[in-house]
Amino acid sequence: MIVRQQPVKIINVLDINVLTSAKAAVKRRRRWRDVMLATVPVSWWEFNEGSGDAIDTMGFQNGSVNGATYLSDGVIVGEQTKGLFFDGDNVDNVNMQNPSGTWTAAPFTLMAVGRHDRLASSVGYTNNWCLCADMPPNSYSLSVGSTNDKVFFTCFDTVQNKISAVSIDPIRIQVPMICFGTLDAPSGTCWLWHDGVRGVPTPSNEFGATSLQTGTTLRIGGAAGNEQMMGTIDDFAFWSRVLTDGEIADLTLASQGKLFIRT
Repeated sequence: MIVRQQPVKIINVLDINVLTSAKAAVKRRRRWRDVMLATVPVSWWEFNEGSGDAIDTMGFQNGSVNGATYLSDGVIVGEQTKGLFFDGDNVDNVNMQNPSGTWTAAPFTLMAVGRHDRLASSVGYTNNWCLCADMPPNSYSLSVGSTNDKVFFTCFDTVQNKISAVSIDPIRIQVPMICFGTLDAPSGTCWLWHDGVRGVPTPSNEFGATSLQTGTTLRIGGAAGNEQMMGTIDDFAFWSRVLTDGEIADLTLASQGKLFIRT
């Protein structure tokens, strides 16, 4: 009797590594999504559509993409068409109309995840994450300053009283990061978080925090004049409350597991 042996399948170590990496990427994405949804944002734009409008995952308000381009292979491991690239020269932006004032009524928290591809100091003007309304009063912005390349979160009330917070450290180009800006009410307390580190506030006793709700437009990525971003935004979100320190820490940790540098 002749016993036929079954052919032995040789498993390539590289294939195992790729499979393991892919499974880990899926796990990271699920954790990030679970942590995000647990905090119940009002709006969350993931920028993973590939074309067309930026869809609000929470179903509140989609955004019109102007000039910015969806990445063919983005800043998330294993995900295609993830993130929007802004070229820094042509006022690329995502524009959202905000008729109800939801994104401008304090208290609130906003979050941006992505990376910058050039230093603001190298071009002499601000690298803009986002701007609510085009100019003060009644506006806020999350941006990288042109003098020191640190992240700034700045708010203006109805009479242009300003309140802001600045990061401890400057940004590093082409390195993914996560930033939060929070504004409390009625105290007008402003905080900025850069990769889990809370920045330095510059309080104002005259600031009227609740006056911000008259703004109507949220522009992400670029604005008229010298407030343009060169780089990628992967996620942008908004909460109608101040997130707790623990929630910000959880989101920061979850984001670090999913981000990598795409060259």
